[in-house]
Amino acid sequence: MDTIAIKKFLERYKNPQKTYQTIHVGGSNGKGSTSYFLSQMLIQQGLKVGFYFSPYTMTRFDNILIQNETIKDIQEEFNSLENEMLDNGLTSFEQDTALALLMFKKYEVDLAVIEVGLGGTHDATNVLEASLAIITSTSLEHDEIIGPTVFDIASHQAGIIHHGMNVLLSPNILDNIRDVFIKRILNVGATLLETEKHIFKHDFPSYQHHNLSLAFQALKTIVKSPSINVQTLKFMPFRFQFIHEHLIFDGAHNAEGIESLIQSLRDKNIQPIVYMSILKTKKYEAMITLMKQYAKKVYVTAFDHEQSIQKTDVSHIKDVIFIDYKDTIHQLKRINYDTILVTGSLYFLRTVKSSLNI
Repeated sequence: MDTIAIKKFLERYKNPQKTYQTIHVGGSNGKGSTSYFLSQMLIQQGLKVGFYFSPYTMTRFDNILIQNETIKDIQEEFNSLENEMLDNGLTSFEQDTALALLMFKKYEVDLAVIEVGLGGTHDATNVLEASLAIITSTSLEHDEIIGPTVFDIASHQAGIIHHGMNVLLSPNILDNIRDVFIKRILNVGATLLETEKHIFKHDFPSYQHHNLSLAFQALKTIVKSPSINVQTLKFMPFRFQFIHEHLIFDGAHNAEGIESLIQSLRDKNIQPIVYMSILKTKKYEAMITLMKQYAKKVYVTAFDHEQSIQKTDVSHIKDVIFIDYKDTIHQLKRINYDTILVTGSLYFLRTVKSSLNI
């Protein structure tokens, strides 16, 4: 896992990512929401803004946005590049990343907000010469790839910090983990910015307070004395998203995310019936146990993904209710007045939404 292939490919196109300003956002939780809030805030200031996140929501390339809109001719653009990308050994994620960077140049954005895919050091997005790096959180996930400890994960996340850039670190990062980032900042000659908490009046889930504050701090490094309209800001898809009055989708994909989701449910006095599925690479036992302690009832299922948990993976968990995916969809179609929460893997949420045709 490295960035050699995508770097060589982008060099053939004269490094489009260097032709506009970029902000690079990494972290275990909150990086997507922080990026999305920031991109909207920048648009409110009159800037032309590109935004790239992962994974895509429902269809490939719907995660490459300009002015918060998908690009109409992007499939044709990809078709013209696909063979060359494959010949150069680009993975699917590298293909999508390279395409986003090329599109942002073609459509002449002023600035692009780029979310890290996984970790940082060897991530395909780590080809930027960003003016600002943001680290939203550090927790134990993807530890089989970039672990095994939280300090290893922090070291990978710190890999997006480069010489000459400004850096915003979440105030929620513990001091001993924060030291990993401070060391990197000092070693490469970056600049750590002071963080300050901004409180806005809004009705967002409580876990979004932190993301909104970080996004606004980042905005102030780009625009002097910015003015924002918080009420018009939208959430990322699958982040405490009310599909309708009694159905919530939230992609809490690790234990830290589940804890934050439960706190938001408490704040809103919602005790839902939960349907969840998780990838085997996650701490799924802890996630299920946490949710069982709060929800009215928790159903666990498998879905069509090679890494999806199966019945055998959770059979040892006390009182777990495992149901077939078809039964999950059947039950979700019969929602009455109980609030239903669908949570876990973002890939699971995508699959369920497609199955429900909503």
